[in-house]
Amino acid sequence: MTPPPSPSHALLASRLRSLLGPYVRAHQLGDQFRPRAVVLSPTTSRRDQLQKRASYLRIGAAEYWIVDGETRTVRVVRAHADDVVVETEFVWQPVGVAVPLIINVDALFCGALG
Repeated sequence: MTPPPSPSHALLASRLRSLLGPYVRAHQLGDQFRPRAVVLSPTTSRRDQLQKRASYLRIGAAEYWIVDGETRTVRVVRAHADDVVVETEFVWQPVGVAVPLIINVDALFCGALG
């Protein structure tokens, strides 16, 4: 059984949801366009980076974000493309949306992890 997430892990996941949710709703993207995101934890890191990654790509997820509090990076995984590792500012602009979502990666981690 997986242990519950640490408070900082839960806060980081909550902060990410609070950035994504309003954007997805405002642009009426629906769940199929929302990127799948996971915040790594020591107990599930291997599964999240290998098994979940493969599963999400297999079912056709447009993007899979691996949020790593230890390295303070977001790895963006897309099918048939090289991974992109973001350390400072992440710009996400789904197809058909004129206004991108800009995530300050430093602020995301600082607000959750100090």
